[in-house]
Amino acid sequence: MKRRQSATKTSAATRAGVTERLARTAVTHPFRTIAVFALLIAAAVLGAGTLLDSGITSEMKFRGGEPESITGLRLVEDSLI
Repeated sequence: MKRRQSATKTSAATRAGVTERLARTAVTHPFRTIAVFALLIAAAVLGAGTLLDSGITSEMKFRGGEPESITGLRLVEDSLI
């Protein structure tokens, strides 16, 4: 019986986890790992550019009401003229 218990312990200890398998793959194929990272970065940049395309503009207008600083500037300019 002791042999069966020790056999199950060693089989569980020798089974590799997901992170260990990922690490082994990265070490055995370094150029593939670099290529995958480069593709992920390119996909992230393209995705961010696509999602932010409509959110970024070069228009200079205020959302909502006009800020108090602009109102004050106009009042000062009107009183000087």
